[in-house]
Amino acid sequence: MVKAARDRLPDRVAIGVLTKTFPPELVDAVIDQAKARELRKRSLPARLTVYFTLAMWLWREHGYEEVLRQLIDGLGWSGAGPDETDVAWSGSI
Repeated sequence: MVKAARDRLPDRVAIGVLTKTFPPELVDAVIDQAKARELRKRSLPARLTVYFTLAMWLWREHGYEEVLRQLIDGLGWSGAGPDETDVAWSGSI
């Protein structure tokens, strides 16, 4: 069931709309303006944290870990996201 939910085209489209509406360059500029950029490499970098916060509104019925999983899958599919192996899961959220 989880794999089927992860492979849904509407979820990928939602991530595409999210990154089109809030392109990585814009998200990075806002992070820098707020002086919220991480100083070291983190499992949940600032850009991913912003997208995660927005994605929680897209999948309100899911828990944090499933939202992060869908976000990573969608961003990876679009080429805009981090490698899934580099991302921490529930404990880091």
